[in-house]
Amino acid sequence: MRYELANLGAPPTTIFIGDGVLGVDHRQWVQATDRWMAIYYQHINYISINAQGYGVEPGDIAFYSPGSKGSHAQIGSACPFNFVRFDLPASTGYKAAIPQVVRGQNAVLPDLRRAADRVIDTTDHARAFVWNLVCAVSQTTAVLRGNELLYEAEAFIRRHLADKISIPSLAESLESSPRQLLRAFRAEYGITVQEYILRQRIQEAARLLLNTDLTIKEIANRTGYGDLHHFNKAMRQTTGLAPREYRRVGRVPLPRT
Repeated sequence: MRYELANLGAPPTTIFIGDGVLGVDHRQWVQATDRWMAIYYQHINYISINAQGYGVEPGDIAFYSPGSKGSHAQIGSACPFNFVRFDLPASTGYKAAIPQVVRGQNAVLPDLRRAADRVIDTTDHARAFVWNLVCAVSQTTAVLRGNELLYEAEAFIRRHLADKISIPSLAESLESSPRQLLRAFRAEYGITVQEYILRQRIQEAARLLLNTDLTIKEIANRTGYGDLHHFNKAMRQTTGLAPREYRRVGRVPLPRT
């Protein structure tokens, strides 16, 4: 089981909650860099989170962390699910490990539905539901077994995509060394830290191009490219298309991480 690192120093301040029926085969997306998403599956499915695959059954909940790549498939004609998108605003405080998939959560469905029904009047019930759920499934960082440095680095990068990220400053913020970081990323992904940062920036840029009306310049700034020339070059090298072409053509497979 893979885990994601989270700071549980404060409950969610922003939340969206609802349900739906999966109607697109093998849907793929990149999660927003400032939002978590939890999906309660009411059907058998095969999902992936950052290329880690899981078979899920009715009652299982998957947690998609900010900036993660997710996918699930349409299996049969009826694939209902419930979801909540939320922030965990604390940048400090109690650190916890959130499992990517939590099994057998059938008992929470009535509370989830009640929270969704009441969200028209107030988000208090939805926020309380999510906070209780996250705290209930979280585990201590001891389960990370030496990977805490990697998870902290991933979370830091997702939060600072708009900023200049140097390896020495990243290592210093994590009380580590550049050598330790390089070993962790090569062991997990087979690439350097800088290559990982580039991929995260391009994935976020692709998400913004396809799902928002932000200008190309605004997207470049949000993903750490103050220079449009460098942004265009990075998109072309990674996807084969310039940003405007990518937005017009639609989804293009992104490199795996």
